Amino acid sequence: SPLRLERGLYFREVTYTWPGRPAPAIRELDLELARGTLTVLRGPSGSGKSTLADLVAGLIRPDSGAILVDGEKLDGDLLARWRGSVAYVPQHPYLFDGTVAENLSRYNPGSDRKAMEECLRLARADFVFALPGGLDARIGDGGAALSGGERQRLVLARALLKRSDFLILDEATNALDEENHEAVLEAVASVRGQKTILLISHGSLEARHFADRILRMEAGRVVEQDS
Repeated sequence: SPLRLERGLYFREVTYTWPGRPAPAIRELDLELARGTLTVLRGPSGSGKSTLADLVAGLIRPDSGAILVDGEKLDGDLLARWRGSVAYVPQHPYLFDGTVAENLSRYNPGSDRKAMEECLRLARADFVFALPGGLDARIGDGGAALSGGERQRLVLARALLKRSDFLILDEATNALDEENHEAVLEAVASVRGQKTILLISHGSLEARHFADRILRMEAGRVVEQDS
């Protein structure tokens, strides 16, 4: 069963080097992501932001140091359960040629339509209700029938439907126009406090007004913090 985050996620001197790369992507990182907080992580390309997201999600394991969930080392059975507790919204999300409902339930089997509608509204994806067929509208391969902003909000709704404790958005707003960018940020702000959120951005500070902390990464280290 998925884990419930009670206190927070902790990095203790974590180092990680991608196979075949000469230098570590993450270097002796100490970091705390407290339960219920929203952290913005920014920095230039190659600074280690996405690697940190993969570590947080349990997709990769540190070469040295430890990641702790509520004080317990993220390993073995705990690691498998943690992966089920994290929802991940990437910059280029995957959608398949099916209906809105089928795409929403891909990682959330058994979800009812009422829950889907609630998450669509939370994610500012109300446009779905105006589509011919609504939840039963087909969206085309890769969501071809939708705009970039609509695809991103649909994927955010899918992540919210997972009912996970931890939400990661990895450069999820970078390719959006201003209107859609603001819509996604408003949606994230609406669940602040209900989830622990890591929002990764190349350099934007639009989330400053609702973030608990803003961190900046350079060369695998957090070099600046602003609360």
